[in-house]
Amino acid sequence: MKKIGIIGAQSTGKTAMAERLMLEYRRMDNPPVVMKISEIARECPYPMNRGMTLPGQRWMVGRQLREEIWGRSVDVMICDRTVLDPVVYAIWAANHADDAAPWAAWLNYMLPFAMDWCRSFDLLLWCRPNGNPPSVDGFRDPDPQWQKDIDAIFQYILQDSGLAYRQVEMVTVPVVGVVYEWPDYRDVFEFEPTILKACGMATKQF
Repeated sequence: MKKIGIIGAQSTGKTAMAERLMLEYRRMDNPPVVMKISEIARECPYPMNRGMTLPGQRWMVGRQLREEIWGRSVDVMICDRTVLDPVVYAIWAANHADDAAPWAAWLNYMLPFAMDWCRSFDLLLWCRPNGNPPSVDGFRDPDPQWQKDIDAIFQYILQDSGLAYRQVEMVTVPVVGVVYEWPDYRDVFEFEPTILKACGMATKQF
């Protein structure tokens, strides 16, 4: 099984990326069995965004792990976020909590675990802000500074992690008079050369 993990701050194109990858696999002559694990934050019964709670982040980690373990029978698994994402948000919360001790105690063992779990991915894509305002959808916090803060935590964690990952940024594409934002795909599929090369991305590998 191949595993593709997509990480990053809110409103950076992770879901668009996951859906495009699904489409490209389905276009193959002999398409593999592909499973996409969708964003689970919208199903979380606890508060999200800057009102997040420790039980909520624990719930998301557990749910993500469950979905990945249950899906091991497929050929390709695409994860729209990974266990690292709620951990990164928890780091932000710990730095802004009145009582950081419970957050720190959880992060002390969960961050190393999440980093090790990310090594199970064949391809790890880190979606970055592109300078445009985050989308307003009634669920995600649209504050661009918070998006930058979360991205900075990802950068701090990843830079010395030893994980192999690729950076991805959204590009603006005009289509029939309407401007869409879409991940730029040149180069991502070197690990799967049978997929359309044009669906690769302009990315950096570390």
